[in-house]
Amino acid sequence: MQLEKKSQYYLKRARATAKEIEFRVPDELKAKKDVDIDELFPVAIACIADLSSGIIRQEIPVTQIKQYSSELYFASKFYDAYIYINDNEKKHFNDNNYFFLVGAIAYYLCDLIGSSKVLAERIEPQTLALSYNKLDVLLFHLLNNSIYVPNDATTNIHDNSYISSFIDQYNRLMTEGIEVDYDMINSFRDEIYSQRDFRDIFFIDALLAIYILKTEYSIFSMLPMHSSISKESLVNIVKSNHFVRELWPSQRIMCENGLFNGKSGVIQMPTGAGKTKALSIAIYSSFSSDNTKLSIVVAPFRALCREIYDDLKSDLSFDENIRINQISDLLQIDYVIEELFNPNKKTVVVTTPEKLLYILRQDDSIINDIGQLIFDEGHLFDDEERGANYELLISSIISELNPETQKILISAIINNVDEINSWFTSGNGATISGESMMTVDKLPSVLKWERNYCYLYFLDKTNKYNYDFYVPRMIDIISLKKKKGEWKQRFFPDVNLSKGSMNEKNDMSIACLLKVVTENNAAIFCGTRIIANSILKRIIELNDRGLELQCLSQRAATSEIHKLSRLIEVNYGIDNHLYKASVLGAFAHHAGVAEGIKSSIEFALRKGLITNVICTSTLAQGVNLPIKYLIVSSIYQANEIIKVRDFQNLIGRTARSGMFTEGTIIISDPFVFNNKNNDWKWRKYIHLLEPLNSEKCGSSILEIIKTKVFNEKRYNFHYLITTYYNDRTKYNNIIDSIEETSENQEGLKHWIDHVINVLGKIECFISLALVDLGFSEDFTDTVLKHTLAYSLANDAEKEQLRDVFKLICNHVINTFPDSHEKAVFSRSSISIEVYTNMKAEMKTLELNEIGKDELLTFSLQMIWKYCSSVKMHKYEKQDDVVQIAKLWMQGESYYSILQHSSQNSFQVYRGTKLRPVEIDDITSVCDSDFGYTSSVIINTICEIISLKESEESTEAVETLKQIMQCLKYGLSDRTAIFIYELGFNDRYLAQEIAKMIGTSSKKSDAREMIKKQKNKIKVLLNEYPSVYIDRIENL
Repeated sequence: MQLEKKSQYYLKRARATAKEIEFRVPDELKAKKDVDIDELFPVAIACIADLSSGIIRQEIPVTQIKQYSSELYFASKFYDAYIYINDNEKKHFNDNNYFFLVGAIAYYLCDLIGSSKVLAERIEPQTLALSYNKLDVLLFHLLNNSIYVPNDATTNIHDNSYISSFIDQYNRLMTEGIEVDYDMINSFRDEIYSQRDFRDIFFIDALLAIYILKTEYSIFSMLPMHSSISKESLVNIVKSNHFVRELWPSQRIMCENGLFNGKSGVIQMPTGAGKTKALSIAIYSSFSSDNTKLSIVVAPFRALCREIYDDLKSDLSFDENIRINQISDLLQIDYVIEELFNPNKKTVVVTTPEKLLYILRQDDSIINDIGQLIFDEGHLFDDEERGANYELLISSIISELNPETQKILISAIINNVDEINSWFTSGNGATISGESMMTVDKLPSVLKWERNYCYLYFLDKTNKYNYDFYVPRMIDIISLKKKKGEWKQRFFPDVNLSKGSMNEKNDMSIACLLKVVTENNAAIFCGTRIIANSILKRIIELNDRGLELQCLSQRAATSEIHKLSRLIEVNYGIDNHLYKASVLGAFAHHAGVAEGIKSSIEFALRKGLITNVICTSTLAQGVNLPIKYLIVSSIYQANEIIKVRDFQNLIGRTARSGMFTEGTIIISDPFVFNNKNNDWKWRKYIHLLEPLNSEKCGSSILEIIKTKVFNEKRYNFHYLITTYYNDRTKYNNIIDSIEETSENQEGLKHWIDHVINVLGKIECFISLALVDLGFSEDFTDTVLKHTLAYSLANDAEKEQLRDVFKLICNHVINTFPDSHEKAVFSRSSISIEVYTNMKAEMKTLELNEIGKDELLTFSLQMIWKYCSSVKMHKYEKQDDVVQIAKLWMQGESYYSILQHSSQNSFQVYRGTKLRPVEIDDITSVCDSDFGYTSSVIINTICEIISLKESEESTEAVETLKQIMQCLKYGLSDRTAIFIYELGFNDRYLAQEIAKMIGTSSKKSDAREMIKKQKNKIKVLLNEYPSVYIDRIENL
């Protein structure tokens, strides 16, 4: 069936009507009804009926259903929209159960199983009365993937042996797996058809078609054929109610391509497509094959590591012989070995690239034990911060791994999977591109002022210069209270319509939030934390000016808002925007917010306890949050337009499959759409909204040798790098010249710093390779060819890379003729220049005369000197940072440290001027610089001291490791650190729990001590965000 243009137009009008109701447009302002959308009703029914009948009669093979996806998608969208239409406008039925049910059927048949689940869960089974034979009840159970349908589910109507037989078949399908019994199906169908009830005829075809598909998609049908998991194992597994029972489209593709049977591959899978469950299947299959006892999952962010850990722990909890470990990203080996290996257990380790790289540089023999290696968010090889380490980690491993080891690299936004696969698996792995996979619909929309009212235009996806429909008067201008002494009237949103500009840039984003948040969860995306914080401050001001803000907390749990506010208070005090906004029900999620508070906000959103978040790109870092509305306040990050692929990743976090049937992306700039003066700006939005414009996944290493343009001038970085190694004096003169003569060259200076940083990482990489392989004539080619940079480079770039790697190799050999020191340096994760300078400064360090305080002071001085962080060097004095670090290590709150800083007149540079320290300055240096960056410097100090091989050096190294732990976490003792790492990732709570349980020498002991005093600790945790009660219950 080909849908006519008339039907498509009617659907557009149905969706427009639904949006007007969704956004509470008054009746008098709604668009006039120019069509009768009820005329679509039989068309949508026919779409479903035709396909269902074809599946049952085996005229339409399961493999060809996708050909009917456009018609089915039309039907599902119609019913989804029709649900919103007022009952008195519906001519056919006014029972929403019917529309939920038929919409769920349509979504399931077009393979949007998550969307089907969303509508099915909204059905009220106790009030179902749509079918004489109770087929609606059976459909409800099938669509909700019920494990078991009770035999009396359809009684009280009449005795029907066909229904009983069907229920028995379905229950067997869900618990043991069976093939389709077409004789039973046809007899059941004939029986219902003979009754000539047209609605039941429709329901029986839908029911039996879905049953056939569920049999095809069942784990019992697919996994024994395409994995190492036997059907017998699955029968026992499903009893746990933790493992999936049917495979989603992306999981089926992975299954059919051998990813569940040990084959390596690169996978591009849209967000919400069932990635985590797929990884659980792949891991369990690997263990079932007895090919491995160790699977390592690498994810670039701590929050994502925690989420993967929690999901795997739940998914694989049915097997007590599988142990899931999340390793902290602290650069120490102390706790790793005992966590990694247990001869009686199968182990999954979840960690960051930096930590795994560190582990392998300490002892690369671990590679021999890895049977499966999974890299999540695998598009970050060209990320400035993490890309080089991520690439060098894989480059280090590729040649050393067992040929049988399964390697999987997965991401939502790799559009050059074949190129990445050529490097990652030497072209031998499977490649899966999910561009054609249907996912939850994300509707792009944009605000536009029409006289004194702001309309919301929903864009035509085929031509984003046009719109499909609009919501009138989405936002009105409201008068605000004047503050004492003010004479000028204030308004919200504060807009200058005559000039076509906003007086308050963030007001449109806030106005959108206030409009939509009563309907469902919403997020405002901000390019920087500065913008996010300014939005919070504006919300606080609007409250002070009398604007009604109860909508922020209307659907939230009041108790959870209080608990979140309390946690913010103990960390930041009450005189700051984070606390004041939280009391109103508004929350920020960005790099300047403490980890425990971010975890608490994520959990509260997932559980429906709060309704909104104002965030930066931290939202796109893999964490799954139930957001229906994404309000885009800016497309700029650090003065550059966000990458298309990052924007698409951000959009993908909206309306997750299984949570929503659609999401709305709202561009809050009200002067760009259909505005000739701003057409250039609208073109940028259009470019970002098109997934096909996503940048290829590249290489940070390849990028540093390329010629770049800054301020319209070309800079040859290959030449700069060769000069750096061949003639340091000449290089320094070039840099001095740039410093002296160039204005507005922050971008150039930043890139030069980045290049030197990447070169340092390559120096460590080559140093380790020299230790392992020894030098030979083909050494450079051997090492270089394992990098993504070489794989992606053209011939000229390959020669340039070869030049650079040879220069670095010679530099390493000349600097470290001693193989032992070469090995020590390879573990340092810093550049040769920094290493040699640090070593020179440490010559006068008398270890037999230095105590812990002196070591701490010395370490902090070295961090100040060799840490490249802009945040730390904003401080006026080195001693100020030393004092802050000592207070941080004692477990003092951000607020206490700020008080100390204010009392002692600490200042920071803002531009060229000195200003008093603020809370953001404290959080930046504590959370960022005292975390990973300081760990690298202290680890290097440890490595250099260990060269002395004396009793004093051993003691000093142990002391420095304690300092590293305390500095990273801002905690004063190991017990509190253990507690923090166990998931109680708030410094205040970790210290309070430590007081309750006493001292522990191992993390496992701390875990058991917490379990013993669980009830006592829960009394404390009940006063704080719910995530911590969940953590202690699942410890």
